[in-house]
Formats: sequence, structure tokens, C-alpha cells
Amino acid sequence: MNRTAVKTGSEVDKLLGETRGMLQGIQAARRRTAGRLKKDLARERTKVRSEVRQMLADFHRARKGKGAATPSPGNGEKAKPRAKTAANDRDSLGIKVLTSVENHPEGITMKAVAVGLGVAPVVLSRIFSSLVSGGRVRKEDLKYYPLAK
Repeated sequence: MNRTAVKTGSEVDKLLGETRGMLQGIQAARRRTAGRLKKDLARERTKVRSEVRQMLADFHRARKGKGAATPSPGNGEKAKPRAKTAANDRDSLGIKVLTSVENHPEGITMKAVAVGLGVAPVVLSRIFSSLVSGGRVRKEDLKYYPLAK
């Protein structure tokens, strides 16, 4: 063998060693990064689960106040059936809506009433229409005002 070939061979070996070292460093960094990402993901998952549980608890508490079925706590118990009929629920909600409007002589929006009662504004649309056509409240722009009795 000539000297150039040997020199080139040792240079190749040196480069291969450096390359292996760099690859090992990259793999180690990748493992560390993956470990951090897994921990971050686990923390985020725990946080989201906690938030979802809280939202569900809030939702079920709000539903209980409206005569709806109470949710099963997950231990095999059955949910309690509705105590009221749909008509009674609607009448009760209408009274609550009218009371909300009467408590705001400066006017109140449908959205504000819905938020206060814990229902979607679309649920109140027919009730407000009925109150306006029945002469119980008046509507100006987006606000509803009580009428004098």
C-alpha cells in the first residue's frame, strides 16, 4: 500500500469517528427533547382534564337548577328522571325571563338574560317574542324593557 492510501484510510476512520460522535450527540439530544415533550404533554393533558371536569361539574350544577335529569356520578347509579314537563319548564323559564327584564328598567339584551339564566339565547327567542306580542315587554334595538303595569 502506498502512504497516500494509508493516510486517506486513517482520515476516513477519523471522519467516521467524528460522524458517529455527532450522531450519538444528536440522538441523545433527541431523547432529551422527546422526554421534555412527553412531560409537557402529560402536564397539559392533566390540566385539560381538570378543566373539562370543572366545566362538566358546572354544567351539571346548572342543569340541576332547571329540573333536568341529574347526571350519574359514574358509580353505576341511574340518573334521576325529570320532575317537570316541558310546558312547566317553558312557563318557569318565561317567568324568569320576565323577572330579569323587570329587574333591569334600563333595558337588557337577550344575551345578558341568557347568560344570567344559564341558557343559550336561541332558547329565549320564542319566549321574548311571546312577551313582546303579549304586551309584557317592549323591544328597542337589541334591548328589552319592562312595560308599566
